[in-house]
Amino acid sequence: RTSNFGHPFPSKRPPLVSKESGFCRDIGASEPTDCSAGGDTKRNGCKQISPTMTSPYILQSGALRVELVSVGASIQRILVPGRDGHVSDVVLGLENGDDYEDNAFFFGCVVGRVANRISKGRFRLNGREYQLETNNGPNHLHGGSDGLHRKRWTATEVTDTAVTFVYLSPDGEAGYPGSVAFSVKYELIGENQLCVTMRGRVLGDLQTPINLAQHTYFNLAGHASGRDVLGHELKLVADTFLELDASQIPTGVRRSVGDLACMDFRRGKMIGAGIEDVPGGMGYDHNYCFSSVDGDTREVREVAELRDPQSGRVMVVSTDAPGAQLYTAGYLDGSLAGKDKCGYEKYGGVCIETQALPDSINREEFLKGGSNVVYGPAEEYRQVVTYTFTTD
Repeated sequence: RTSNFGHPFPSKRPPLVSKESGFCRDIGASEPTDCSAGGDTKRNGCKQISPTMTSPYILQSGALRVELVSVGASIQRILVPGRDGHVSDVVLGLENGDDYEDNAFFFGCVVGRVANRISKGRFRLNGREYQLETNNGPNHLHGGSDGLHRKRWTATEVTDTAVTFVYLSPDGEAGYPGSVAFSVKYELIGENQLCVTMRGRVLGDLQTPINLAQHTYFNLAGHASGRDVLGHELKLVADTFLELDASQIPTGVRRSVGDLACMDFRRGKMIGAGIEDVPGGMGYDHNYCFSSVDGDTREVREVAELRDPQSGRVMVVSTDAPGAQLYTAGYLDGSLAGKDKCGYEKYGGVCIETQALPDSINREEFLKGGSNVVYGPAEEYRQVVTYTFTTD
């Protein structure tokens, strides 16, 4: 079969994981750091090291190579070949692991406890109102300025093709109730698929909201290619998106993507084709709703396909989450020196942040509509997202 872009899907794509199982402004140049230079490695992956160290963990299978750092359980590099066999790093990020402690743009990290925005930083749970930090105008964003993205996670179960990061978030951290044991497992499946499994198990007797997201910025041309992502072709399997108020909080209305041509990616089109018509003037920063899901019956399914016509690289995103935030890096401005001394500019990457619907904790209609974010004693949060890389 073929995608809506007309190229064939690979006949031997790795099976989907079941629910069980930049636009770069060149301001210098340097070679990527390889953890093997430090001697603290084994054949294709780094050994478990102290959580106070920030050498990358390297996963490799075939031509696919993924480098991860413990701060924020972050993806630092993903190297994949293009149509001509040339290998490029296709994610935006920071040069050194220590740099992720001050990751204002959330490059490559896991965000939470609650990804996206919570209106006015407030929510009510079991008769008590909680006030969180408002770090995004009047709202709370991505768990606050000292959220999970800034924490040093501990790497466990390290192999050549997989690593699990764990972190214990205590009661009251960032203003959230209850203690939660978090884990994020990165695993290579076959030679072209990265599977990410995010979990949170509530400890103690308090309920708490949980909604994690993997916040990697992709540029399939290569993070240092000098090209933005406006020429990338994107397909989203979503009939609706969430209407936003002036502070980017959902109004509760799910609008048909057919209402605004710029919001409709069902048949696939260039990201830049209608970006000037997107409400707000900063490109896409909107949550798309996938087909209805219902609690434990959620299944991993294909929800997005991203393609760079020039390099021929294709990435298919699959998840069991009910939605995803499409963010086209409208707030990057070239001022931050990233990997290889690149200054990432506006539209230099695109995030497809799979997650529960934003501000669900304050929206009963979202909670009842398959977007649960409230977890209690001994309950487990879980989300799976996979990235499958091919060429056309």
